[in-house]
Amino acid sequence: LSKERDDFDLVLDLTDTPMIRSEVVPPGYYATGDDAPALAAALAEIPGLVGDFEKPKFFNYNPSICAHGDSGLEGCTNCLTACPTTAIRSLGDSIEVNPHLCQGAGSCATVCPTGAITYGFPKASDLLNDIKQLLKVYRDNQGQQACVLFYDRERGSGVVEQFGHSMAECVIPYQVEELGSVGLEVWLAALAYGASHVALLATEELPRTVSSHIEAQIRIAYAILEGMGHDPQRVHLLRAHESLVTALEGLSDQPQFPSASFSSLDEKRTTLRMAVDHLYKQKAQSANSVELPQGAPFGEINVDRGACTLCMSCVTVCPVAALVDGKDTPKLSFIEWNCVQCGLCEIACPEHAISRHPRFLYRQDDRMRSRILNEEAPFCCISCGKPFATQNMMVTMREKLKHHWMFQDEQSLRRLQMCEDCRVKDLFASEGEMNVHDKPPMN
Repeated sequence: LSKERDDFDLVLDLTDTPMIRSEVVPPGYYATGDDAPALAAALAEIPGLVGDFEKPKFFNYNPSICAHGDSGLEGCTNCLTACPTTAIRSLGDSIEVNPHLCQGAGSCATVCPTGAITYGFPKASDLLNDIKQLLKVYRDNQGQQACVLFYDRERGSGVVEQFGHSMAECVIPYQVEELGSVGLEVWLAALAYGASHVALLATEELPRTVSSHIEAQIRIAYAILEGMGHDPQRVHLLRAHESLVTALEGLSDQPQFPSASFSSLDEKRTTLRMAVDHLYKQKAQSANSVELPQGAPFGEINVDRGACTLCMSCVTVCPVAALVDGKDTPKLSFIEWNCVQCGLCEIACPEHAISRHPRFLYRQDDRMRSRILNEEAPFCCISCGKPFATQNMMVTMREKLKHHWMFQDEQSLRRLQMCEDCRVKDLFASEGEMNVHDKPPMN
């Protein structure tokens, strides 16, 4: 290795076990081991890799709405497990993306429940506005039952070029940088803008990690569509090894939805909410909720009122203001639409009183309203009368401390029932009395 630098643009790895084992390795890294043909190919290619190039930054990250962690607790890890390049690492309460390792697979943005990570090529609003305009032009020219076919530039272009001339006129191929960069909100928004179907072309070269997370997102889309009485096959994953033309023809005929008028935004959950609200107006059944698969970023939390002491640890760590305290009253409220099911509240609860339940509420009023999960009459300081805890919290505290050596006398137990200010005053007063009695008599 050079003594003048510790970073390299090209690496030929001849070790039996590759030094970099991510599913997608960085550009310029060649791990051949003792594979003679692979080594020969690498040696033929490397000399031609001369010159400078600008490495694009594919992502944007907003740590203020990241649900990864808080106070040393770990919540959402979706982006870490979805990245095929291992470019993302945990920093405890947030994450860090190495822009040099990131190759823009896009799956991190797709699985992020809050929109803390977004894809930059293109921005979501630009992509959706483009799709909206394409569908409008298609309808204005008497087009019916449009199928938007997403495919990626590097892997899917050849397949689309091969079969494009044989596709039905209703198929609108739409190229994206990476298939993993378009997710649930894009698919449902495309349906809301008037597409009858959304198809995703997955080639064999698509990283396994990306493919599995697309499939997980599709299961969520299926549940949401089916809960409204719509055919879940309106969103369909196609495999390139199948006959693309046959697969597209095999999609069931579905009427197109009336086109939505909402403007596309770069805020993920708002876009998805507006898309679902529009599709719900075309519903075939009137159910208000649907069960979602585990890992879905929507749902409620349930609180065991008997165990909950209203300590508000859950409120402290909630990254999206789904949990709200009662300010001066012991009350815990919940806004379901804000909840991303990250699990931080469940982990933070010292009484293990919280559990999660993934589901989707269709009626906007029910999603957005604040509902009370638990409330109690306040416990007031026995000295000054100020409310500072709950009845249940005091019972729990006395029970946990009754065998502690520091709380074996009545005065210490009484002090537990005082607010912080009165407790300090009482402690100093007691020490003052002790000092007076212990003081030796004057001569």
